[in-house]
Amino acid sequence: MNTSDELRRIVESATPRLEQLAGAEVTDRPAPGKWSKTETLGHLIDSAANNHHRFVRAQLVDELDFPSYEQDRWVELQDYAGADWREQLTLWRAYNLHLARVIERIPEAALNRRCRLGAEGVMTLGEIVEGYLIHLRHHLGQLVPDLEASAENHRVLRADLESPDKAALAYRDFVRAAVRRCALEWKTFRPDDVRAMAEEAGIPAADWQGVVDYVEKEIRGLHEGNAIRYRLRPEDLAGLTRS
Repeated sequence: MNTSDELRRIVESATPRLEQLAGAEVTDRPAPGKWSKTETLGHLIDSAANNHHRFVRAQLVDELDFPSYEQDRWVELQDYAGADWREQLTLWRAYNLHLARVIERIPEAALNRRCRLGAEGVMTLGEIVEGYLIHLRHHLGQLVPDLEASAENHRVLRADLESPDKAALAYRDFVRAAVRRCALEWKTFRPDDVRAMAEEAGIPAADWQGVVDYVEKEIRGLHEGNAIRYRLRPEDLAGLTRS
């Protein structure tokens, strides 16, 4: 399934479930400093708007320089806390279906265009598109925890793990999270801890060794030139043991 079709599937799967939410369930904040569901949905609209610009503008220049945005301030300034849930949901659905059409029309060659996104650093347009879906699934999992499109946050595509490369395809969200934790927190590859992460993420036991092996392969091959694949900066690799 390509990215545009996956986005359409997520939207069509999520919409009926989100339509069932109302009242205090969407307006109450779960804790001080945390967004309500209305605010979270507003944030997803902001994410769609910002990434819409990125998807299009990156095709117009050789290297895009685009600012990051202050997510909390955007939510505050637009008063998403007082917004109408149904109106927001209609906008969110329509905007994402449009983005699926935009993504579908990005030429293959353009996916390698370099983009600098403020404090987020440099990444390719293809990585931005992929990151958009990861971010979307994450927040949908907060809005409807058992939603099929997002509850298995670390599983994007399912495949038989006949080789470590298949693990990258089947669990690429999980692999990214595990590599980042190895690089940023542990500063080394910890197979037992990665296996525990896989169990906690709901990955079937039969697949644990496949993802552990792939994470090890990625850690061993990690360098300044490919660190951005995992949203890592060159300085994040300082002190990392690769063997």
